[in-house]
Amino acid sequence: MNTKTSSNKSAESAAKAAAAGNGSAVSSEMTIDELARKTGMTVRNIRAHQSRGLLPAPNVRGRIGYYDDRHVARLDLIQQLQAGGFNLTAIQKLVERAEQTGDDIGNLRSLVLTPFAEEQSEVISLAEFKAQSGEEVDDRLLKKAIDLGFVVPLDGDRYEILSPTILRAGVTCVQLGIPIEMLLDVLKSVNNHSRAIADAFARMVDEGVIRPVEKDGLPPESFPQVLESIRTLRPLAAEVALAGFQVNMDIAAEEAFGKILKRIAREDRKRPESKPVSKGKGEAKGKTSSSKSGGKLSRPRRRS
Repeated sequence: MNTKTSSNKSAESAAKAAAAGNGSAVSSEMTIDELARKTGMTVRNIRAHQSRGLLPAPNVRGRIGYYDDRHVARLDLIQQLQAGGFNLTAIQKLVERAEQTGDDIGNLRSLVLTPFAEEQSEVISLAEFKAQSGEEVDDRLLKKAIDLGFVVPLDGDRYEILSPTILRAGVTCVQLGIPIEMLLDVLKSVNNHSRAIADAFARMVDEGVIRPVEKDGLPPESFPQVLESIRTLRPLAAEVALAGFQVNMDIAAEEAFGKILKRIAREDRKRPESKPVSKGKGEAKGKTSSSKSGGKLSRPRRRS
């Protein structure tokens, strides 16, 4: 999914959640069976969420309960929060606090999931992808790029490049003579380590910001504090990661250059020394005399 699409979906989810939380005017009434089909959930799960207080009560007419867009938005938010690691107990507390304080629980998710990257993805064909790489990209290499998460296959032979910057950097590396297989190995290392850094920051927010508030029972006044903490930490995460990389890149470059110099010196020592050019007898005698005197050249005697 590209950055623009992800941003639009986050905004759409937040808008739906706001409608679900504040009782805005809604439409599209439906029965619980129709609600289940629209949300992809079972009737049993919907009733379970409703019994927990996670859903607003339906509009009952006669013996039939009618649901609307508020319920669709709430169920959509519940599913997304569950996918983000929240259990139903935590979601229930969030919903209860939101209803008490008027806070929009969609704001938290929207803030957390707002894309960090401002770069727009690009969609190109397989032929364009091969032309930009400058090398023959076979199915194995293409699959490796897809598995790394930098390339997303679309319909036909079109592919979405999530980071054109990475693609341009890769093209430059290939033009410098670096094999594309080696480049993909480097990208795999970057992907693994950057994911570890992202997980570390996410864990820091969870353990340092969210969990202390959970221990206090999620008091109503804690919600703005949590939002502000996450809003402050988001740009710091990128800045710290970049600064740390720059420091370590300097260290790695210095160490690598030192190894290169040692390797060059070692290769120089392996080279055979050039043989001395054959010289005249007098010069040969002089050389012998010189070697007998410990390698020191004898000074010519002065004439009286």
